[in-house]
Amino acid sequence: YVGAEVIAGDTIGRFAQTQGMPLSEAKHLTSYTLAAMVIGYFLGIIAIPRWIDQARALAWSA
Repeated sequence: YVGAEVIAGDTIGRFAQTQGMPLSEAKHLTSYTLAAMVIGYFLGIIAIPRWIDQARALAWSA
């Protein structure tokens, strides 16, 4: 499961560079990606099952 985070964090900067984004900007994308993942994890911990049932959250994330 950790592999998903590593792949997302590693490839986002490389992809941005292939699209012509300078390294000075692309190097921040990994931090933004991993921060968004952590925020999503915390929102899931807080919201499930209090406001969103587990089956609906799974359907939304699929």
